[in-house]
Amino acid sequence: MKIINNQNRKKFDKKAQVTAFIIIGLVILGTVGLFTYVINSTTKYKDTPNEYMPVVEYVDQCVRETTASGIFLLSLQGGYVELPEAISTNPESYIDMGFKVPYWYYKGQRRGPYIEMIEEDLAEYINQNLLICLDNLNSFRDQYTINEDISKTDITTEVLITVDDVYVETDLPLTLSTSDVISITLPLIQVETEYNIGQMLDLAFAIMNLEEEENFLEAYTDEIIASSDYLPYEGIEFSCEPKKWEIDDMEDYTKIILQHNLKYLMFENTEYEETDYDYYNELYKIKLNSEDYSNLKVETIYNPDWGLDLDVQPSSNGEVTDIDLLKNTFSIPCVKIYHHKYSTYYPVMFRITDEDYPDLSFYFATPVITRRNMPNRYSEIEPWPAETDTYVNKQYCNNETTITLYHIGDDGYIYTEETIAANWNYGVEVFVYDSLYGLDMPLSGVNISYRCVSFECDVGRTGLPIDEAGYYTGGMPSLNTEFPTCVNGYVIAEADGYKDAKIMQTVDSSTDGQSINIEMIKLMPFEFKVTVIEEHNGLISERELEKEESAVVTILSDDLDYDQYVIYNQNGTSENITLLAQETTYELEVQLTSDTEFLGLLQLNWTPTVSEIVTRDNLEFYVIKKDITAPNFVLDTEQYQEVYNYALEQSQYYEPKFG
Repeated sequence: MKIINNQNRKKFDKKAQVTAFIIIGLVILGTVGLFTYVINSTTKYKDTPNEYMPVVEYVDQCVRETTASGIFLLSLQGGYVELPEAISTNPESYIDMGFKVPYWYYKGQRRGPYIEMIEEDLAEYINQNLLICLDNLNSFRDQYTINEDISKTDITTEVLITVDDVYVETDLPLTLSTSDVISITLPLIQVETEYNIGQMLDLAFAIMNLEEEENFLEAYTDEIIASSDYLPYEGIEFSCEPKKWEIDDMEDYTKIILQHNLKYLMFENTEYEETDYDYYNELYKIKLNSEDYSNLKVETIYNPDWGLDLDVQPSSNGEVTDIDLLKNTFSIPCVKIYHHKYSTYYPVMFRITDEDYPDLSFYFATPVITRRNMPNRYSEIEPWPAETDTYVNKQYCNNETTITLYHIGDDGYIYTEETIAANWNYGVEVFVYDSLYGLDMPLSGVNISYRCVSFECDVGRTGLPIDEAGYYTGGMPSLNTEFPTCVNGYVIAEADGYKDAKIMQTVDSSTDGQSINIEMIKLMPFEFKVTVIEEHNGLISERELEKEESAVVTILSDDLDYDQYVIYNQNGTSENITLLAQETTYELEVQLTSDTEFLGLLQLNWTPTVSEIVTRDNLEFYVIKKDITAPNFVLDTEQYQEVYNYALEQSQYYEPKFG
């Protein structure tokens, strides 16, 4: 949101109040000389007789003081002169700092104010609170004749916020007269401030827009967790010590590392200081846009007292361990495998200060939302707190109660609507097909469910169409039935031997009777073995794994959201390798280990053809091992690095072979 000059602003009808924070703020503002006359009062009101200037200057001063208090209040409350009731009455939608700092994003709703709204809010605040300062001009009524009761006067104010200034024009239609001077109507009161609240707002909008577009806070959250020495995340560790974490302890630890890392975020266009750490100086700089905010400082703040919702998978009974990939026939207790997913929800507050006016700050906040290590601001969200205990999955699926429906608008934001959950009224016909064969061969026996936000209902199975008597009526296998009502829910297909698939589908009166097609990708199992490519004194040989050795095979496909970890040793495999019957590039890694150490590696991008995947049933993977002679057969750090680098260099020559 950019700050623009626009003289034609409509009023936004809201009430405003003077608080203790405004009083404190006014003392500060007065101390630093925040507001100054840019245009001398004698110039602004040159057509006003000198005899009336004391009243005019007094009203001018009151407009400036009321403007100052309004700006101070909106700077504390994220641009809101008065918080909307939906925010002020819901402690979950703001951070309590003694004053309420609202979330500019809350449960699918964009709640940051627009510049037009801020101007209208401030104008209304001035209209209402100006009366307090004026005190009905009682101190002037002995000297002047003032017929009007100011409390009943129609005061109108226009506010224009630009990047550098705030312009205020207030019309107070009063008639002043004395015994010997012609009566006048109070002139239009014009106030201009040098305080750049507009630039602060512009910077705040830029930060929030970047968060909404790129989810940088969620990305840094994942980086902070992944780089921790304590939290399990991804990879393999060689340790014979049992590994176990309590989620409560992990939550406390995560609060601390978030607090101490987020404060290092630096916005390149602003005033900031580099740290003493290359890591932060290189990774924690954020480019906003091309605007110059070099006079403004941004602080990113998280306080552990504000709370953190943390979920870690896999876990059991509040405990997290390494991944158990092995069956009973395997035992490699000194190799710990980590492939953990973190879901978080916690608040972050931004504080913007101007180096010219360091005693006044602009605050706003946003929640940071991840699900399984990924940003989750606009996908599935939790039910409203009031629904959590009352409206559970069974009630939704059984169509028994009133719930909140969710709608994703054209702008990409999620909106909510309270409605009756008598919502199994509209039908959808679902065809499911194998990606290899297309719509000519729809699949039978596919389980179909429907997910609406956090609710998921079993709907039925695809099959041949039959009538009430059980006779086949002709046509292809499908599921034609009623679904729960939901806007932008997901139809989910599950079948043995296939990767789960889903498609977004609204179910309401506008989609009643629609047909949808869901493509499923077949999972192709492969028996496999791992061969060691061993380099010793310049000679390269192939061999089987030795008794104490194991190989961990990892395949990942980002574009098809698929991953698998499988263990291989002399006894065979813990399970088959499964590839997708669709062309994709896998990130392939094979690690050769003993119980206590790393021995070798293969790492490459691998793109097998669909033809190879569907016509073959065996695979041979390779892992590269470089023998280095070391005292007592214990490698030092440099030697480990040599082994690792050699394996990386040679990996490209050893793609898996189909058999």
